[in-house]
Amino acid sequence: MRFTTRAVSALLVSLCFAGVPALAQPQETSLHSVYETANGQAVIALDLNIMESIGLSLSDPDGSLEGLDRFDVSFQIPQDSRIELISIDRNFATFSGGEVAIRGNVELSGRDGSTLKIRNPKLVALAGTGGAAWSVIDEGREIFRFFSTSLVELDTYNGRMHWGEVEVSLGDDAAMALGLSEFAGDAIGTFTVEAVIAPTGRAVGAEAVEESPVPMEGRHALGGIGPDVIVGDLPATSNWGAVGGIRAYSVGTTSCNIGDTNLDWISGNNRHPVIGQNLYRLKDGRFEMIGQSWLKHGFFALSGSLCFNDCQGTSGSQLGVHCSDPYSSGLNGSRGGLGPKYQVNATNGDFTYPPTQPSSNSTIGRRLQVQETDVNPALNSGASYFVEGHYVTPDDATSGNGLNNASYREAVVTGGSFNLSLTGTTVRELAAINAWPVHDPPTGSDLMIADKQDIPSDGRFTIVSKATELGGGMWHYEYAVHNLNSHRSARSFSIPLPSGANVTNVGFHDVDYHSGEPFDGTDWAVNIASDSITWSTDTFATNANANALRWGTMYNFRFDCDCPPDRDSGTLGLFRTGAPNSTNFTAAIPENIVLLENVLAGNVNAAVGPVEDVLTVNGSAGTGPEREVPVNIMDPISVDIGLPSSQNGSACYVVYVYSQCPTQSSITELPFGLGDFAHRTPFAFNPNSVDAARQANTFAPRHDGILGADNWPGTVRAKAPTNLLNLPQGLVTSRVLFFQGLIVDRNSLQGQVAITNGVKLSVQ
Repeated sequence: MRFTTRAVSALLVSLCFAGVPALAQPQETSLHSVYETANGQAVIALDLNIMESIGLSLSDPDGSLEGLDRFDVSFQIPQDSRIELISIDRNFATFSGGEVAIRGNVELSGRDGSTLKIRNPKLVALAGTGGAAWSVIDEGREIFRFFSTSLVELDTYNGRMHWGEVEVSLGDDAAMALGLSEFAGDAIGTFTVEAVIAPTGRAVGAEAVEESPVPMEGRHALGGIGPDVIVGDLPATSNWGAVGGIRAYSVGTTSCNIGDTNLDWISGNNRHPVIGQNLYRLKDGRFEMIGQSWLKHGFFALSGSLCFNDCQGTSGSQLGVHCSDPYSSGLNGSRGGLGPKYQVNATNGDFTYPPTQPSSNSTIGRRLQVQETDVNPALNSGASYFVEGHYVTPDDATSGNGLNNASYREAVVTGGSFNLSLTGTTVRELAAINAWPVHDPPTGSDLMIADKQDIPSDGRFTIVSKATELGGGMWHYEYAVHNLNSHRSARSFSIPLPSGANVTNVGFHDVDYHSGEPFDGTDWAVNIASDSITWSTDTFATNANANALRWGTMYNFRFDCDCPPDRDSGTLGLFRTGAPNSTNFTAAIPENIVLLENVLAGNVNAAVGPVEDVLTVNGSAGTGPEREVPVNIMDPISVDIGLPSSQNGSACYVVYVYSQCPTQSSITELPFGLGDFAHRTPFAFNPNSVDAARQANTFAPRHDGILGADNWPGTVRAKAPTNLLNLPQGLVTSRVLFFQGLIVDRNSLQGQVAITNGVKLSVQ
């Protein structure tokens, strides 16, 4: 690869993510901490002189590039794009994945007059490279590629990242499409990023990087952001005693206004915050909410300086810009100032005032109530605890800033008094559910996934799932679903099951309401069907006070299964009427692939079973050492996969498509073989691991999208026998593509792996 430094043009990319304020200090929650990029700017600087020397140019219909070395082509990026990185002791370690969609148009031209229009590109981290290689992809084609993370600098205290200047090369697909194949991989410019970074609240071990990040809870781009109250600190707790096996606590909260507008803090009406206090327990791989309080009603705002040094003080009826206001644990436990949750709409911040306050027990009433058995150290060996504070206020919610109003902090239960002693520091702007992946990361073959679902015109659910291998072919599936601020709430939770799956040890956990809240506490019913397991409560029409998953609470769902996990979709059904009536989320799901049993087909790894050509292009497995099938431009193309003769019925294959020529080498360089030559997978592939199918499913550099607009069906998995690809009109440009499949015997935890034959498709 040749690298040249010259005057360059700037391909300007604005990274408009949701981010954190510049002055808010990220919380480092572990030696290995995970951050996401936020508001910033990226520049791909193309060298027009180098481009001209190889016959590559930008489209210039009006001649504006004449005589220039530089030209700026701008793209816009949606706010939900992100890149994830890991720091060790606040220093950059590696990128762990990410994808950034960018919006704009640019056209490249080759020396032979061919053109390549780039309409909807995205920046993608290449799987299996540890974040060291990235591509700019458009319609499945690689336009640019760049390497190296040695030039990344982090400032975690001020939330900043600088990455660059990194050499950018011409991608394989762009080079081929423009008649410049000999220049594929040649440097044509540099890449630089300046971005805000924000902690996800998750930490990982060196071998436990999870590509589905815990979402950033309502972080903001730099600039004016309107009312924005957060919990800046959880400084102390109070223990009020126990009645009937129920212990009462309260948690102190210090709020901060990180916005650019004063926040209403008016007593005597509903223009002030209400403050929730919650307790969670992590024990034996289960993260559960074990207690909640009624809501403290704010009445007067002080003008402290916890979060900033430039507080703009007020008279107390508002929380000033960059000011903080402490409410002690004693004040938050004062029963006379506590109102019920059911009278609050957390989506828009509206609530009834004055609140309803029926009579309640003078020791535990309205306070944060917990079953003593859940905090008794003698009964909870090895458990960790987390307190959470959550503010809801009308002007903050209607400004669209209700997603960062919860913070958490770890706590320890001490002695026979069951006092809660706080430890560590407060993790700001993240609900406590984010502590689960940080303090209980996956190990070995376990799979852990966190997802967020924002319901249109409503609120946010966060779903964290973990599949843990139990041995003997069994797996435990654990799900936690947190409703941050959805008024519509949730009434059902459904996980798909593969055919023949055996499900045992089914469980459900909710959190108790108390002190006169009207909600029905009946556990959700469970229904196990042939293709799914579903928990549900009554519909809103049947029972408006049913035990729905309401704002500020978290419920758990669990079972054991004899199928290993994969990344797939579950369904969360909503309680109150509206559109949509459900949302799909990504989670660890028992895999729904029926894989071959004890059959090794193909031409590699074949100490057992026949060598058969089950993958064909236009009915042929190819000829010659490269198993080549030549076709002309515009000739029909059909790719099919069949079954080995020893297998009846059907089976599922993972099928890959490559557009670059594999390195010819000895057949002993397995696991992937193509006819008489082989190449290695670009990810760490262990054919004796049950993770093989999961690794295959996350394989990214060259798979289903490679044909882009050429109508590739977009499936990574294909159920054989079937037609994988049918193009009656063929391809309109010259292409060289390689097809190959992978088979894994799911029922053997030793990971019986078979590789299909490979076929080279040459379109000339």
